[in-house]
Parts: sequence; structure tokens; C-alpha cells
Amino acid sequence: MRFARRASYWRLDEAVNKAIIPLCKLLVVERPDDFPVCVDTNGKRFTWPAFLGDVERYRHLLLEEDNAKRWAICCRDSYRFSVALFATLHAGRTPVLLPNFQQGTVKLLRGAYDAIISDEPRLSGVHIDDGEASPRSPRDFQALDPNLAGITIFTSGSTSQPKNVDKRLQQFEAEILDLENLWGQELGDATVLSSVSHQHIYGLLFRLLWPLSAGRCFLRNDLAYPEETLGAIRKHRNCVFVSSPALLKRMSRETHIPEHRHTPVMIFSSGGLLPVEAAQRCHADLGTWPTEVLGSTETGGIGWRRQQPENKGYWTRFSCVRLNLSESGQLVVQSPYLGQEGSFVTGDRARLVDDRHFTLLGRADRVVKIEEKRVSLPELENRLNQCELVDTNAMVYIDNKTRQSIACVVVLSTAGKKILDVHGKPPVAEQLRTHLKRYFDLIVVPRRFRFVDELPYNAQEKLVSSDLKALFEESPTEPLVESISRDGHSLAATLRIPADLLYLRGHFPVAAVLPGVVQVDWAIRLGRKFLDLSGYFMKMENIKFKKVIRPDDLLQLSLAATMTQEGYKLYFEFRSEKGMHSCGRIFFGHGHES
Repeated sequence: MRFARRASYWRLDEAVNKAIIPLCKLLVVERPDDFPVCVDTNGKRFTWPAFLGDVERYRHLLLEEDNAKRWAICCRDSYRFSVALFATLHAGRTPVLLPNFQQGTVKLLRGAYDAIISDEPRLSGVHIDDGEASPRSPRDFQALDPNLAGITIFTSGSTSQPKNVDKRLQQFEAEILDLENLWGQELGDATVLSSVSHQHIYGLLFRLLWPLSAGRCFLRNDLAYPEETLGAIRKHRNCVFVSSPALLKRMSRETHIPEHRHTPVMIFSSGGLLPVEAAQRCHADLGTWPTEVLGSTETGGIGWRRQQPENKGYWTRFSCVRLNLSESGQLVVQSPYLGQEGSFVTGDRARLVDDRHFTLLGRADRVVKIEEKRVSLPELENRLNQCELVDTNAMVYIDNKTRQSIACVVVLSTAGKKILDVHGKPPVAEQLRTHLKRYFDLIVVPRRFRFVDELPYNAQEKLVSSDLKALFEESPTEPLVESISRDGHSLAATLRIPADLLYLRGHFPVAAVLPGVVQVDWAIRLGRKFLDLSGYFMKMENIKFKKVIRPDDLLQLSLAATMTQEGYKLYFEFRSEKGMHSCGRIFFGHGHES
């Protein structure tokens, strides 16, 4: 497909995919009354007239709010999110997509929006649900101006503070058209399953906007766990799976794939690089090579790859994207997805193989200097991943002002775990150092290692430097979270008590014991962070401390939240192989966002 540059935008030439409906005209196009928009896990389908009716119902509600022009959409459910998004656009308002719904984030970015539309009861504003709405027809809507209507998206904040990026509908339409021309025939009428959030550009495009434009049905529910994902693939059969690298790695490492599996039409992965071993296991287990997509909130899509041996790990740029390198070797992008004249310098260092292909050499912001020795953290990670004791790892640069160093968080392979269980941490760490000393100067080889069951990915499946650094605090105040999983309003976490935990000092003069008040505090903080609990602390009930918690204890923490008329009730329980350590109930009153 060719693009011609005109004034400050790119214009499509005559090659147009007739299967795609532009977003600006999406609601004014006739579709059959039984046309499915989405489906839930129970098989219930939501049809096109019902979708139009829901959009019209909430459009009227937003029009009644004269002073609110920018609406933060905070919906976990993808169908409700789609309704809120198009209701906001057709009300002449601007949708704002926050990086997450955590109380701190909602308050931090308060200046970016005027009001909230949400399916979260704890958030004030317009509440969206599945209430009955009269079916509507396309005659009830007018086309939008793709040059004026747009969406404000926040970056995930994995490398710095979240920042807002304004995207016009014409930018999304250009990218959707390119995606459909590239893969539409391969996808056919496959149902779209997803584990990634629609709050960010990858999930927004691949999970919702592209399926809506192309007329593909999508699953409204998140697929957060490997077993849940495999069950959905078996159920829907003809499907495409939009995933994160983290979930694909867990699927290939932890899940037994039955021989009578069902193969997805395609698997997409974005948000980080997928290790070649995980891509190979995914192909062996599910019969499909994952298609990795490279891009960012600012640039949109840049390129894609499948790690088949003959492809040599090369990335292929999207046909309308033009690439160059900056003086420092960073990838420079020109694209219609930018929606502006000029180019964008990314944080990725790269090598251009030819006019269409390139390789990535690591993040420019992850090249650090240790006592005048410059080293790439991704290069260290790649080398360590070649060690038979390592499944995956993440390097982090630590600057203590008086001294700079590199530390490493490691997920061990089966062989590595066996050595750890028998001989302890020092021999494993020494073998990892020995492996790295074959390739790097001793000064840049990590001095400290932390061994975990999973890397600490955040809600957007990103590794945040501050989370990695927290594992190496001299006197940590948090438990080491080795694994964590959420199911609705419940949470299960595996926590290890660091031997140098600050709260172990001096509580009892003759023994290091974790204070009960710290256990309650951890339950509250993890509940607020992962279950999005808000409101003010009211009281505690039935608090019991049955067994002491000591250094290096491995604990299982269970949290469950329920709503009451007064607010929220949080149940917590700390257990280990020794039995019950503590449990109780904590009450929160309804709070108001300010």
C-alpha cells in the first residue's frame, strides 16, 4: 500500500480495504440485527442494535453534564468500555484513558479530566452497567470528523511518570486499515480473546477498535491466567489471542497443553520482547508462532516479527512506516500513525538490515556506566538467559550516590531451582557470576541477586525500575512478593519475609518476629493496590495472631473484599506450612475522590 504526504498528514491512495468501516462512520453503517459485537464467558452475545442502544443511552447522560468536556473512562469490562468510548465521542466529548484505576493514579491525574464514567462502584461519576436499553439503528447517529474527534491516552509510566498523548481518529483508522490489509484474510471471522488492558494503545487497537471496524466478535472478559486462556481457546476454537509476553511465558512454562488442543488462528504479543525460547514453546504447544508487534503510545505500530528460525529474529516495518537512525543509533519513526509532520525518536537502539527489516539492540535508556565501563542491561540479560540455570531475568541499575552497581532479579529454571533447594543461594549466585564473567568485565557483573518465582510485572505487564530496586533495599519494609494472582475481588499472594526486614529489628529483644501491626498494614496496602479498595479505615474485627512469623518464612496471603452499605470489608489470612499465622476483618468507609 502506498501513502502520499499532503500538508501535515498522510493520505491513503486508492487501495482501500472494503471490509473495514472507519471509526468515524462506525455507528452510521447498517449491520444485520443479529450481528454479534461481543460475547461473554457464558456465551451470551451482544448484538449491533443493542450496542447502538447502549451507546445512545449513555450519550444522553453525558450531554446532560454541560461542564464536563473530558471524561476519564475507567471500565474493566470491554463491552462497557466500548459503549462508554463511543458515547463520549458521539457526545462531542474527549475520552481520557488513565494508565490504571488505582486510587493514587486517579488522584494524581485529576487535572487531566473533568468527570469519570466507570463500571467501578468506588469511583464517583456516571456509572455504566448492562441495564436494558432500547435497540437503536444507525439513523440515530451522525458520522464524526476524524480530524477533530480523538482520544487522550496515557503512557504506562514504565520508564518515567505517565504522560498524555492525544490521538485523532484518523490516526487509529490508518493503523487499523494497515493491520487488516496485512492480517485480515488470515484472521477471517475469528473471535478476539485478550489478556491485555484496553486502557493502553495495544489493547485498545487489537482488542476493540480493530475488531469493531472489521466486524469481528470480541470476548468482553479478561483472560488473566494460563488455564483460563486455554479453556477459552478450546471453547471458541476459531479465535485469535491478543496477549502480553508475560502470560505467554507463563503458559509455555507452567501449563500442561493437552494433545487434543485447539490452535488459535493467530497469537499477538506486545508490550515487551518475547524470548525466543518462549516463542518456540508456544509454537510447539499451541501450533502457532506468536506475532510480536513493536510500537508505543506515541508512534503506534512500528513493525512486527515471528521468531521462526528462517527469520533470524528480524523485525519487518509496517508498510507505511519509514525508519532511520539518530546519531546515537536510536530508531527514528515517520508514520501516518503519528498524526503530525515530522518524526519521532524512540528509546530503542537498532540496526537497519535493509529497507524493510531491522533488529533491536536494547533500550537507549538502559545503557549504564559503572566506574567508566559502559554496559547494556539488555545485553547482560540476554547473556544470562543463555545460562542453563536461568529461565528469565531482569537487570536493574542502582545508584546509591556513593557507589553505582547492577543487581539482578532471576527466575530460575528447573535445574537452577534444584541447586537452590539443595545448596542454597550463594552457589547459584556464584555460577551466574561465573557465566557472565566469560563475556563482561568483572566490574559490571551483578553483585547481588534475588531469586523469585515471577518477575514483578505491573498491571500493564511492564517491569518498572522502582519495583525491581525495591527488592534490593538495604533495609526493606515490604515482603518479597514471589507470586500474585487476582480473581475478581480476591487475591492470592506468595510472600517471603526478608531476613533484613526493617520491622524485624527490636520488636522482641531475643527473637526476630514480624509485628502483628505490620501484617495488618500489608494486608491493607496490598488490598488497596491490587483490589483497588478505597475509602477510609473504620475498624478491625476478629483479629487473631496464632503463630509467629520469622525471617525467611514463606507465607500464603489470601485477601477477599466485599461491599457493604457502609463501605468495604476486607478479609485477610496469612498461612504457611506451619499453619495459620493471622487472620481478621478490616472495614473501610466510603470515601470521595478529590
